Amino acid sequence: MANIGTYPSDPSFTAVNFKIETNTQTTRSLSLKRFRNAIGTTVFSFTANYPRMSRTEFKPIMAFLAKARGPLNEFDVVIPEISSCSGTALGSTPKVNGAVSAGTSTISIDGLALSTTVLKAGDVVRFTDHNKVYMVTDDVTSSGTGTATMNITPALTSGVSNNEDITIDDVPFRMTLNNDLQEIGVGTELFYTFEVDMIEVI
Repeated sequence: MANIGTYPSDPSFTAVNFKIETNTQTTRSLSLKRFRNAIGTTVFSFTANYPRMSRTEFKPIMAFLAKARGPLNEFDVVIPEISSCSGTALGSTPKVNGAVSAGTSTISIDGLALSTTVLKAGDVVRFTDHNKVYMVTDDVTSSGTGTATMNITPALTSGVSNNEDITIDDVPFRMTLNNDLQEIGVGTELFYTFEVDMIEVI
């Protein structure tokens, strides 16, 4: 498998069904108490719809799908709205403030605008040396020195280094196609219709 680059962004998706999947093992005792335990990490996936497209518009997408070879090869995709920052951190260059080990979900960051809500709960971030995308679980407010604490989910799948850059806007998800078969519709008016399923690479 290989990283084949960035998924085409034009034409853009018309709608996205975004999914957050966490496997949870649930058991019940004889006293009917339920015990719950998370298995593994959280994986993001989505189904996206396109508008009707001309042959010229769709052919680059079709070529990329062929190059992806179903779920074999991976690529980055910026998901409209989901990948964008809703806080005020745009223009900042946030960095990890002190090395953090895998399994941690609270991270100190710096390099922020002063005394403002730089990230909102539900924003997503990606660290420079990570393929995994993480979701911010609480608003992140910077101090008067441009530092803040960021809570994320899931916990880090691997450690991050001090001063590692954090992507906060147009965050690329590392994905593969979620199916071996890609179905493409062509109507009598020669417009193409297409829906695509993608799942995050862990």
